[in-house]
Amino acid sequence: MGFITQTHYQYYNTSQKFTATASQTVFTLTFDPLPTAESKFRIYINDEEIDDNLYTYNSSNGQITFSSGRTAGEVLVVTLTEQRSGNYRY
Repeated sequence: MGFITQTHYQYYNTSQKFTATASQTVFTLTFDPLPTAESKFRIYINDEEIDDNLYTYNSSNGQITFSSGRTAGEVLVVTLTEQRSGNYRY
């Protein structure tokens, strides 16, 4: 039985993309493992980095909550700031 249970794309992917619906405030990350703090990722909306005081992050469930709803069609990209190697050991 293998130790890696994800596809290579999931294992090495360091960003996630979301398209907002009207007034959407909550977006849920599916990184494995989840980032442990807001300082571990950056958020870009329509290719512009946003200030981290516009949202809160819950590291236990991976939810990013914005203080105001997003506009329908906005593209959010969450990018990890550190290279991930998962649980890989050699």
